[in-house]
Amino acid sequence: MTNCNSQNAPVGSAVPRRSGGYVLAIGKSFAFLDWEKQTVTEIASVDPDKVNNRFNDGKVDPAGRFFAGTMAMETRPAEVERHQGSMYSLQADHSVVKHFDQVDISNGLDWSPDHKVFYYIDSLSFTIDAFDYDLQSGKISNRRLVYRLEKEEAIPDGQCIDAEGKLWVACYNGGRILRIDPETGKRIQTVKLPVDKTTSCCFGGKDYSELYVTSAADAMDEEWIRRQPEAGSIFKITGLRRKPWLLFLFQTMGSIKIECVLKEKYSVGESPTWEEKHGTLLYVDITEQNVYRWHPDSNQVEKVHVDAPVGSVVPWSSGGYVLAIGKRFAFLDWEKKKVTDIAQIDNKKTNVRFNDGKVDPAGRFLAGTMATETQPGEFERHQGALYTLQTNRSVVKQFDQVDISNGLDWSLDHKIFYYIDSLSFTVDAFDYNLQTGKISNRRVVYKLEKDEAIPDGQCIDNEGKLWVACYNGGRILRIDPETGKRIQTVKLPVSKTTSCCFGGKDYSDLYVTTATKRMDEESLQKEPLAGGIFKVTGLGVKGIPPYSYVG
Repeated sequence: MTNCNSQNAPVGSAVPRRSGGYVLAIGKSFAFLDWEKQTVTEIASVDPDKVNNRFNDGKVDPAGRFFAGTMAMETRPAEVERHQGSMYSLQADHSVVKHFDQVDISNGLDWSPDHKVFYYIDSLSFTIDAFDYDLQSGKISNRRLVYRLEKEEAIPDGQCIDAEGKLWVACYNGGRILRIDPETGKRIQTVKLPVDKTTSCCFGGKDYSELYVTSAADAMDEEWIRRQPEAGSIFKITGLRRKPWLLFLFQTMGSIKIECVLKEKYSVGESPTWEEKHGTLLYVDITEQNVYRWHPDSNQVEKVHVDAPVGSVVPWSSGGYVLAIGKRFAFLDWEKKKVTDIAQIDNKKTNVRFNDGKVDPAGRFLAGTMATETQPGEFERHQGALYTLQTNRSVVKQFDQVDISNGLDWSLDHKIFYYIDSLSFTVDAFDYNLQTGKISNRRVVYKLEKDEAIPDGQCIDNEGKLWVACYNGGRILRIDPETGKRIQTVKLPVSKTTSCCFGGKDYSDLYVTTATKRMDEESLQKEPLAGGIFKVTGLGVKGIPPYSYVG
């Protein structure tokens, strides 16, 4: 809206007017907006005894009444006087009815498909409530609780309803949209977005199958804005009507698109590597002891089952692959489905296995170990080490005292080795001698924040920035290793993001592996795409081709 010259006040909501133009809930007034003339004409005002109030969210009921509620304006950033707001309706004759008061922040509202129930959010109650609704009179009664938000879901804000009568609720500071079944009071779906301040949502598009989501950037400092460059944007989510989702799409300023390309339930998907020669994605499921190749053009998935947990797989320059499997390095002949040992490690330790690995620019294969679980989620610490399989097939131990050896990659000039030991909750750097393969001078590049959870796999882009998968954090972080700053966050609709790599014809696609290990039935219902493989496009950067083992 530009140059609305008759009213200078915060506008809480706008709705279409049947006779043309729009109706606003603006300041403490209902008003007509003539779009062509850019003029605002007051209809009626509310809250005459409360100078610090303003309208907030509003919506039109099925009979054509405009419902909107008020709240107190901030006395200082993020602080409001409580219980100052009310819920009003603007009737067809332009009179105003107050339905109730003692409201904190009047927000999302909508009606059931049969028009008999009115759903409402007073944000600081942290609930979605329902009322009986008389469509003929516009009266509401019998308030009751539908759903109480969990702490991580933050503050309920705007909402809308779908054709099945389920509510979609934006969570301010929660970075997500919840789908709620108001009959059972259960959350049945969560859509995570790459911004925290999701404010409201509505369905639209030609057949109303697209969900549009508004967001905010208020009270965000410069560092926060850097972490979430799409804050304040409007998002479009498509594919919601498909079960399970075939597509999860963010469409923002950067046109970032997140798609679940393989809707599998891998236990621990890991070690993704793009094979340019075949146009395939190579990856493993560690605990299921499988190595996979996915052909995007045909959507065909090939599998080789092996005899031990396989931590990582890399291409071999002579054909086939090299595995870090169990406690050994081994060759995999894909056609014969045959594994041939190269070298054993940690012969004195029965409780360790290989985990993540990658080939350096000189053709060496570096991979690290970790302790196996003594019981679910528990293992002995400091049992792992980092090893190098040299091009002459000998093995060098780089260092030990590792908890969970994970993501690794090299700077574009090959002089720095980046490494993750997950339980340090840091991304570290070493000086790297490409000629000898020796590493030295360990230091911290980035320490993860609590909500980013556990660093797992990583890769590097053609600008020298690191992309780090956050296990139990449901996101990929883009880190500038020179400044130690996080510069971008890509949130996914699953929690257990495990690793990532660039691929596709020009290496502009980011592939992300995920896991389902130790997820119960309820968790899997909340995250139906858990264990799948995702493709993220529109990032505006490219990766570099992976190296092959040359021994």
